[in-house]
Amino acid sequence: MKTLIRSINRSPLRCGFFTVAIALAWFALSPPLKAVTCPDDCDNFNGKTALGFNALASITTGINNTGIGASALNADTTGGYNVAIGGFALKNNTTGQQNMAIGAEALLNSNGNFNLAIGFRTAFMNTTGNRLTAIGAAALRNNTIASDNTAIGSNALRENTTSEDNVAVGDSALASYNGTNAGIDGFNTALGSIALTALTEGFQNTAVGRRALESATSGNNNTSVGWRSGDNLATGSNNTFLGRSAGANYNADESNNIVIGGGTLGVTGDSAAIRIGTNLTSGGINIVNNGAAANAITIGTGNASNGITVLETLLGSAISIGSNLTAPNASTFVGGIFNAVPAGGSHLVVVGPNGKLADFTASSRRFKKDVAPIDKISEGILALKPVTFHFKNDDTNYPQFGLVAEDVAEVNPDWITRDSQGEIYGVRYETIPVLLLNEFLKEHKKVEELKSTVAQQQKGLEVLTAQLKEQAAQIQKVSAQLEASKPAPKVVANK
Repeated sequence: MKTLIRSINRSPLRCGFFTVAIALAWFALSPPLKAVTCPDDCDNFNGKTALGFNALASITTGINNTGIGASALNADTTGGYNVAIGGFALKNNTTGQQNMAIGAEALLNSNGNFNLAIGFRTAFMNTTGNRLTAIGAAALRNNTIASDNTAIGSNALRENTTSEDNVAVGDSALASYNGTNAGIDGFNTALGSIALTALTEGFQNTAVGRRALESATSGNNNTSVGWRSGDNLATGSNNTFLGRSAGANYNADESNNIVIGGGTLGVTGDSAAIRIGTNLTSGGINIVNNGAAANAITIGTGNASNGITVLETLLGSAISIGSNLTAPNASTFVGGIFNAVPAGGSHLVVVGPNGKLADFTASSRRFKKDVAPIDKISEGILALKPVTFHFKNDDTNYPQFGLVAEDVAEVNPDWITRDSQGEIYGVRYETIPVLLLNEFLKEHKKVEELKSTVAQQQKGLEVLTAQLKEQAAQIQKVSAQLEASKPAPKVVANK
């Protein structure tokens, strides 16, 4: 015996041959195995193969069935093209067609068709469900009448009873789902160990990745892709989580969120949010509703060389692009504006020193204080020097017309703008028309006053002319009277 043990230890292959030889000898010496009683020509009896106590014991007209194991296909009468391997596999099947069950108590069934069950008690409770695929211990264990479910992995879709069109791949994927709302629940997909494992009701949820949406108990239309993505969500609906741990810390009842990027964690109280990036405390795209930064959109938090960056501190109802940076270090591009024809009622927009956009047409008295006439302030505009020029970064030499800010500052420093370092930057061109208007109104007033003076002088002249005419008439009258009062001339004869 010691020699034999040493030989086995030295050569496992020889041990295998020895075991096979023993097995063959046992089969040769044992009495012939016998299944159920059948007609004399047993080989051609409806293509039946039965091996095991009570295997295929009730068959009548069913054809091409194979039952291997105690009570395998025991109740089958007219069902055909079934394969049952394992004790009590397909035990209750009577009329079901084209089913395959491999494993102890797999797919007990009654008259379901086109089912595949591999593993201990896979699809154990199925009665009439069709087109089921269950692979793994207890996969689809409690499925009764539901059809078109696929469960691969131990305990996958274990508790489902009547819900249809579900796919669970992975250990305990959709394990708790029962989907009792007939005609509503179903159409869920879980790919990954423990994915959607706690879900009991809901429809059209998709979880891909280990522990994806693992805490969800109800909810609809959620999509979660990535390890532990959305794993804290319990009852929310209409969420999309893409990336490792995306939305992992979201509140249990969040809804209507889109989170894209590994490590993009939810913020307590946020809902209706879109987060794109990795760890939104330092970067990414973040669109939030109802959080500390209510109704805000953030895009990145990089430095000036990264193009578009975002204000790190946001106000409510704000869209912030850029971290209060100035050109040429940072740029902002918005498409669909250049050469676009404005609609009626369009407003001009200006940007403040903090990068905030505002409606330039806002001019109501309720927005203003210290209102006073411009008076003589606008007189300096007559000293401005309009010029033509080209921008240095313009290789096309497109002609420009305007003012030089330094020249304008010499006339009035309030008419220019300065950069964040206090250096002269630009001209407040929007003030020029107002200043010109003030000067025009002043000149117009002078013209009106002159017109009034001329009108008065004209009226006086007309009165004077009338008086002169009247005087001339009187003089003429007097002259006529004098002529009439003169004595008649006498004629003297000369001798």
